[in-house]
This record gives sequence, structure tokens and C-alpha cells, in this order.
Amino acid sequence: MNVLLLGKPLQRRDNVEGWKKSAVFDTSMASVVIALLRQEAYLDAYRQLRKWERNYPTSKASSDYVIQEATFFMTVGNRQRARTLLEAYCDNVDASSYVADAAELLLRCMMYDREPDDVLTKFCDKMKKRFQFHPFADRVNGMLQQLRSSEVKMEGPTQGI
Repeated sequence: MNVLLLGKPLQRRDNVEGWKKSAVFDTSMASVVIALLRQEAYLDAYRQLRKWERNYPTSKASSDYVIQEATFFMTVGNRQRARTLLEAYCDNVDASSYVADAAELLLRCMMYDREPDDVLTKFCDKMKKRFQFHPFADRVNGMLQQLRSSEVKMEGPTQGI
């Protein structure tokens, strides 16, 4: 049975196999980088990130590459570079399932850097508006409450900084 779209036969997507390979590669690279950071093999983690970037440069916009790279820089003590990456990603990428995770990591960077309350509140309000139907909006509220109690606890990928 031929399916028509605008009077033309709909063609089979031949690039699905490439997409599957790319998705598996992204997932495996993220897992390797996470494992290397946990083992404190920072040079190897850096090499894996560079390999990931070289083989799949579009991963910077379509996968959690930016999150893993920012986590790497935070772990080795270069929070400024991590923050710059996350700010650029959050400001310039609209349609990605990783934007909320990047925004949360950016908020944690800002909290760790002891940004003034008004800067954090402005950022949180912007993120709550942007992600109003996403679970991240609830996490932002919790993080704001945590901030206001002056108890900044680093959780998740930023532990050990």
C-alpha cells in the first residue's frame, strides 16, 4: 500500500539506521564519561569527550554532551567554563529534552558560586515560565526554598567538586 503525502508517495526513511547508531553512540559515550569521572580518571574522561565531539559534532545540540562536558569541567574545578557552556546552551537551544537538565545544572552552578538572590530569583522565574508544564518547574521551587534557607547542598553530578 502506497501512502501519499501532498500527492507524492511517502518514501521510506533510509536514515533511521544512522539515527539508531548515533543514539547508541551518544548513550554509550555519556555512560563512559560518567564512569570515568566517578573513577577520577579525568584525562581519560576529557579524551572521551573530545572523541564524542569529533565523531558526532551535532551531539552538542541533540544529546546530553553539553551536560557531560559541563559536569567534567565542574568536577575538575573549572566552574566558570561549565557555566559558560550551560548558559550558551540554555539560551540558544529550544527544542531538546536536555534543556531542563542543563538549566538545573546551571542553577546549581549559580548557587555554588553564591550569586545574589535577585539574580537567582530572576533566573528561576524565567525557567519556571519556560518549563511551566515540566517537572523541572517544581524542582526550581524546591531549589529556591533551599537557597532561601542558606543551605546549599550539592547533589548529583556536582558532588566532589
